[in-house]
This record gives sequence, structure tokens and C-alpha cells, in this order.
Amino acid sequence: MWVLIYSIILRFSYLGVPELFYEEAYYWNYAKHLDIGYLDHPPMVAWIIALFTNLMGDNEFAVRFGAFICWFMTAAFLYKLTGLVYNKTKNIQAVLLIAVLPAYFAVGWAMTPDAPLIASWAMALLFFFIEH
Repeated sequence: MWVLIYSIILRFSYLGVPELFYEEAYYWNYAKHLDIGYLDHPPMVAWIIALFTNLMGDNEFAVRFGAFICWFMTAAFLYKLTGLVYNKTKNIQAVLLIAVLPAYFAVGWAMTPDAPLIASWAMALLFFFIEH
């Protein structure tokens, strides 16, 4: 449990520290010019960035905060799905895996289209399992 808490604190404390990556700045520019779609990327990342930059101001922390929230949504859906398939011990293990594996750690830190995609994927898996 301490590893999970540490990874969340670590991710949160470094949200606003480094400058935006080129891709994040590109998506932030999308957020300044909202539309229903863009030539090369889906619009959800721009809408999420626009939401949090309007609430928290134009800074690195606000741009990346959406990825942090998407990671929590992914963890919640995965926790529920694992509980339906296995038991409570496996719930915590599954959430621990997405907390410490580098790919999922990065998805919960850098604002890219992968953050809402993985959250939506986890939600779809849960709802498809429930409906099945």
C-alpha cells in the first residue's frame, strides 16, 4: 500500500515541475482553439486541457492535471473490474501494477491522448464485463 501512496505522491509532486514536452505544448495549443476534431489527433485531450487550464490557469500543472485525474479513473475502473473477476487481494495488485509500471506511470503524468484513451478503455472493459 505504501508503494501505491508513494507513486501517487511522486506523480502529483512532479506534475508542474518540468516544462511541457513538445507534444503537450501541441495539445495545449489545441486547447486554445477548441474544435470537434483535429487533423492528426482526437479532441478529448484538448478538451481536458482546456477544462483544467480554465480552472487553474495556464501552467504546466494545469495542463498535466487531466492526466492525473484520468489515471485515477483508470485505477478505479480496474479495481472494480478485478474485484468482479478475482478477489480483493488481486484488486490491490492490479492497481499497484498500473501505479508502478513505467508506461502507466507516464500516462498518469504526461498529458497525451493516451491518458483519456486508457481511462476509456478500462471503463469499456468494466462495462462490457458487467453486461456480459
